[in-house]
Amino acid sequence: MRKLVMIVFVFISLSFIGCQRLPNKNEKIIDIIEQFRKGNYEYTLKGYSYEPGQGEKCLYEMQGKLISDPYQQYEKGDMEEVYAYEKEGSTYRDIKLSTNDGKNKYITYKAEKGSELYIRDNLKFTYIRDEKVDDCKLSVFSSEYEKENVIADSNMRITLPCTIKLEYYVDLKTEVVQRIIVDLTESDKVDEIGGLILNGITEDDAKEIVDARSNMSSMKVVIDIKNFGGDIKIDHPH
Repeated sequence: MRKLVMIVFVFISLSFIGCQRLPNKNEKIIDIIEQFRKGNYEYTLKGYSYEPGQGEKCLYEMQGKLISDPYQQYEKGDMEEVYAYEKEGSTYRDIKLSTNDGKNKYITYKAEKGSELYIRDNLKFTYIRDEKVDDCKLSVFSSEYEKENVIADSNMRITLPCTIKLEYYVDLKTEVVQRIIVDLTESDKVDEIGGLILNGITEDDAKEIVDARSNMSSMKVVIDIKNFGGDIKIDHPH
């Protein structure tokens, strides 16, 4: 009788566990992204282009740091340093440019947060695959957002819509975002179309020209996240 009671207890326990719905990957990513939005971290950012017959080429590389609250972001490349910050409800960028004559040039202007390239409000993520990166199994989630590109010269200013596609590489065990890939292909094409329009070509003809010559080309930014949650310090470049 005692043995029968034990069997029934185990069966009921297993049935209860089976009925409990464990969160799936698409649900789990919501909390991970929210923590990422609020976090501090360092990163390496690389810009790549791909052309048929030429393969993939790294165009630039920058080392960066981000503090989410209050917002500060710093990036340093071979020829420039960028310090972004919030002041009186607006976001500013202070840029230090290295010049060939050895004299530095400084520029300050209003802009959106640099992090808005890859993290925005109300992004929806969908699990698409698992992938190994440096022998670590990561889950890859896709998302996208719409934005308006502004193309202008001294005589004309136009805006054209484009879609920015994202892939987030996430370690679900540690619940940390490890890598983000930003597909800028459509944004780059829109800029080309806008340039042709400024030169007097109609929008339809400009789209046809750009599609014909860059149908297989692509542009992307790869951001590798490091030291998430660490003690990040950012000094203003002088």
